[in-house]
Amino acid sequence: MPWWLQWALSPHNRVWLPAAAVHDYMLETGCDAFFAAGEFRRAVQARIDRATADRIKQLIARGWPERLAGAWCWITRDRRVWPASIGVLIWTVLKLPSVT
Repeated sequence: MPWWLQWALSPHNRVWLPAAAVHDYMLETGCDAFFAAGEFRRAVQARIDRATADRIKQLIARGWPERLAGAWCWITRDRRVWPASIGVLIWTVLKLPSVT
C-alpha cells in the first residue's frame, strides 16, 4: 500500500487486505494492471455487499422494517470502493516498469 493512499485505505483493514492480495497475486502472475485493478474492485465490492447483507439481517432481527433497514444500509454504505480502485490502478501503473 503506497504511503499516500494509506490515509484512505489502512493496509491492516480486513476489507482491503484480501483484495490487495488478489491484486498483487495477479500482477505477479503477469496479468494486466487494469485487469488486476478491476479484480481488486470486485473483491472489495463483494466483501462490502456481504457485510451489507449481514447488517440488514441484523437490523431486521432487531425489529426494523425491511425497507428501512435496506435504505439505512444504502445510505451508510462504504463509498471508498471506487476511489480506492482508481488509486490502486494509478499506483500500479506508476509502479510498473515502462515498456519501451
